[in-house]
Amino acid sequence: MKELLATRVNLSLRKITDSSSCPICKNDDESVMHAIWYCPAAADVWSESNIVIQKWSSYEIDLLKLWDSLVEKVSKDVLEETVMVMRNIWLRRNEFIFEGVFKSPSQVIKATRDELRVFQLVQHNAKQTPIPRVERGAVLWSRPRESFVKANWDAAMSKKDRKVGLGVVIRDEEGEILVAAREQINYLTDSATAECLALWKAMEVCRELNFNRVLFEGDAQVIVNAVNKGDEDYSSYGSVIEDAKKLLKAIENWSVNFVYRETNMAAHVLAQEALFLHTDIVWIEETPNCIRSIICKEKSCNEFIVQ
Repeated sequence: MKELLATRVNLSLRKITDSSSCPICKNDDESVMHAIWYCPAAADVWSESNIVIQKWSSYEIDLLKLWDSLVEKVSKDVLEETVMVMRNIWLRRNEFIFEGVFKSPSQVIKATRDELRVFQLVQHNAKQTPIPRVERGAVLWSRPRESFVKANWDAAMSKKDRKVGLGVVIRDEEGEILVAAREQINYLTDSATAECLALWKAMEVCRELNFNRVLFEGDAQVIVNAVNKGDEDYSSYGSVIEDAKKLLKAIENWSVNFVYRETNMAAHVLAQEALFLHTDIVWIEETPNCIRSIICKEKSCNEFIVQ
């Protein structure tokens, strides 16, 4: 856990890179703690944050000890914001390396607070929504079979704001996140079209990453039925359906199946989050905070069933 991220220290230990120096400050070795805590660039972000921990020692050397101190000394709200800041400091570092873009401390903090509001809103809504009595036989997300990946897709809509959110979650046979993606589309008020675009988004991601064995799952039965029919689709979203059919025909081990909402919750929550955030994001081997608990729960349940 201490050195889980692909820092220069870790990459040099694995002989992937020659240098272990921080790519931003270039003064010290880039460990996890350096990257998110005491690099001067990270320190600038903490100073901007106004979180109480900004006054803590800059030279905590152990992530686990730092985490224990946080859990012991700060409130749940501060802990959530702290984790979000750490995450966005790391994402800024990656943007700098791969895209040549370096966000200012104020931009990092603004993004953090926007994401935190969405996260807390989703958590609040989850608590307020009564758990339905479900009598369906299989309501649990299940792992794909060996050597396949499973891509769950969903769309959420705000007719008032005339926009939709798309969510895609792709997991391997162990239940681990390979890719997650969210996207917001404006000026769209048709739910079937939105669901169709969510499926297409999932297919685009899988095609770009060369996933050749994919089980696509969604809870929009009308879309699942449409792409699996042989007849040409003349609906308003028919052109997208026909493009999806062509991909399914071209890639032998792709299939699209219907599942109930209860097994599609990760993609559903990610789509809801996309309604509130304008930035489209793709996460590679990283779990978005808003679905972390869902992913952990579904993975644990699958492990229990296997045992």
